[in-house]
Amino acid sequence: GLIVSRQLRQPVHLELEQVPLNTALADLAEKTGFPVVIDSGVTQESKLPVTLHLKNVSLEAAVRLLTELANLKAVVVGNVFFVTTQAKASQLQIDLLTSMTSCTAISLNNLGVLGLSGTSTIGALGALGGGQGTPGAKGGQVGAGGFGVGGGMTGGFGGFTGLGLNLGCTGALLPGPGQAKTIDARPSMPGATGAVGSQPGTHPAPVRKHGKAAKDSRIIQLRAKLEANTSLDKPIDPNTPLQDALEFLSGHFGVLFLVDEEAFQAAGIQDIEQQTVAAPRMINVRLSTVLKRLLDQVNGGYLLRPDHIEITTQAKIDALVRGTADQRAAEDSGVKPLTGVLVQAGFEDCPLAEACRQLSEKTGVSVVVDTRRLDQQARATVGGNFINVPLDTAVRLLADEADLEMVRLDNVLYVTTRENAGALRRLQQKVNQKGLEQAASSPAPGGM
Repeated sequence: GLIVSRQLRQPVHLELEQVPLNTALADLAEKTGFPVVIDSGVTQESKLPVTLHLKNVSLEAAVRLLTELANLKAVVVGNVFFVTTQAKASQLQIDLLTSMTSCTAISLNNLGVLGLSGTSTIGALGALGGGQGTPGAKGGQVGAGGFGVGGGMTGGFGGFTGLGLNLGCTGALLPGPGQAKTIDARPSMPGATGAVGSQPGTHPAPVRKHGKAAKDSRIIQLRAKLEANTSLDKPIDPNTPLQDALEFLSGHFGVLFLVDEEAFQAAGIQDIEQQTVAAPRMINVRLSTVLKRLLDQVNGGYLLRPDHIEITTQAKIDALVRGTADQRAAEDSGVKPLTGVLVQAGFEDCPLAEACRQLSEKTGVSVVVDTRRLDQQARATVGGNFINVPLDTAVRLLADEADLEMVRLDNVLYVTTRENAGALRRLQQKVNQKGLEQAASSPAPGGM
């Protein structure tokens, strides 16, 4: 409810250097009063040391970022963070959404989860997901499409009775002011009764699948989310604060956004998160399209980071990816840089012409391959992993892999032979010089 939403938005500060994840989460839980439950199937991952420095970031963003560092995910269940694998978290979110329409006893407010709202009523909740659970002293039955609520446990954060979730593996409560215990949440078959106990279950740790997807880094996975087709089923109403819009996108698409407030302040925009934005209903578009639509309204842009998307000013983006000296040199030469056109793409054994076509589609900038002069070279396979790279730099590098060259002609990137590129570049410089001379000799507007 509203109270939980406010708790999730409360600002936190983190200064962590090689601190075990479970310790960091326990400290956050104790400081904020918002409980955290770690799936014991990810015990090893939860012990990974993390380094993170955050200032004035919402609790929800902090927890999500911390768990992302260990390739885990945190889901809000009632007024509890449940930390588990990303796959299980995604399924849990689906189950929770399903339960909203299929169960009659879903409220967690009267359960005093982990002792925050008083003494709980054990078994007050039926099954979440299938709607077939029957409340009882030992917890609800597992629904056909969801998960059951296991029995309770004592201790918890405030010394009251807490809640045990039967999620198919052992759950462990992080220690707080009270003494935490382990929930017995052994795997249950549909229709079985959730067990009550204090001994760990026997569910094995999740097995990570091998293959290309498993090897992809988090930033590659993040890039894939940005570029995958999706839909914004409901419009973002006018006068919506940017913070609310980003939180909506974060929850809807499972992406963490962090706003660089200092960069916006330096650009003269105070309290950027309260600047208002809007977006219409959009079907079959990329998340990057939705994000650009919103950020254009506040003169902002975004950068991909290893575990989140940074929202910042266009000026900072230009400085980071090009440098002010390079910008001035480009402007002095009469060629305006393609500022703001960043590439988030990866290629492996891809024909050059196909890679250029994909870059053109992703960015909306014309990338043309000289097919008349190029035959085998246009089909040469190229590769590269581009994160926050200017489009012209990406095309130049790909062309170089095929022993070709890129030349910029106005707002077109043209890939051709090195010899032809040199001739075109000299011609372009003559055209630019002639234009500058004509401009210098022309009278000023209104002059004689």
